[in-house]
Amino acid sequence: MSIATRLKEIRLKLGQTQADFAASLKVALSTYNAYENGRQIPKSDLIVSICKKYKISADWLLELDPIIKIETEADLFLLYLQLRQADISIYEVWLSFGNESKSAWYVDRGMLSAYKSEYLFNTFDTLRMLESKVKDGSRPQSDVDNYIEGQLKYLQDKPISKTTDPDLALKIAEAYRNHLAYEKLNQLTAVEE
Repeated sequence: MSIATRLKEIRLKLGQTQADFAASLKVALSTYNAYENGRQIPKSDLIVSICKKYKISADWLLELDPIIKIETEADLFLLYLQLRQADISIYEVWLSFGNESKSAWYVDRGMLSAYKSEYLFNTFDTLRMLESKVKDGSRPQSDVDNYIEGQLKYLQDKPISKTTDPDLALKIAEAYRNHLAYEKLNQLTAVEE
């Protein structure tokens, strides 16, 4: 997609002709036609005006990757939910390094995320339980949806933890790499037998 395609999408959702939409933006029809056909790009002040008028983000209109700000536990929970929705598995694991025991979330497909949070541990624990009950038919899906909505509200005022060990991600990456090497060694041994 391009900004031209996005403009057309907005116009069509509004059910307007190019002339009507151009008039609403206070630009000439020929100018708007050039925008929608990709021959010209709107100036920044018009982009801002479009975003405000139609309540859309500039990231979406310009097809930019949004900058994700993680400031609260709710932001982090929402990010993990989006990863799950994209079929990226999320596991909560406990790793031990010497005398220390750390909680860590890691994500399959080569991505690792280290974070210490009692709130999210309990949230995901309950979420997994509810989802298993939906799967076996003893609870409706609405219970899961309502729980997620409630947790997002509950976690909204919980700032993210500042106590996470800054070296934890490196330690987890090393442990994960060693685990993968061990798994590969086991696969090679199985083939040789």
